[in-house]
Amino acid sequence: MPGQAVGTSLASCDRVSMSSTDDMAALAAGYPGWHVWRARSRSGALTGWHATATRALRHLGVPGRLSARDAPGLRALLGQQEALRRRGAA
Repeated sequence: MPGQAVGTSLASCDRVSMSSTDDMAALAAGYPGWHVWRARSRSGALTGWHATATRALRHLGVPGRLSARDAPGLRALLGQQEALRRRGAA
C-alpha cells in the first residue's frame, strides 16, 4: 500500500487496553503534525486506525497517510516516521 511505512512488524506490537478516545488523544498529543482518525465499515463499526500528515510534514517527504489495524500498530508506524524524519533533518 503506498504511503505505508515499511520495516515495522505490527504483529509484535504490545497490545494496550485503553479506550479508543484515550488512544486517539495520546497519539495526537505524541505526534503533532498528524491527524489521527478511525475508519468505519459500511455498518458503522469502527475498523482501522489512520493518521494523515499535515502539509508541512508532507513537504518534508513523509507519507501522506499511515494505516494500521490497531492503536499500537499506528503508534509504531508514527514512531518510525518520526525517527526517519529526525534522521533526515540531522
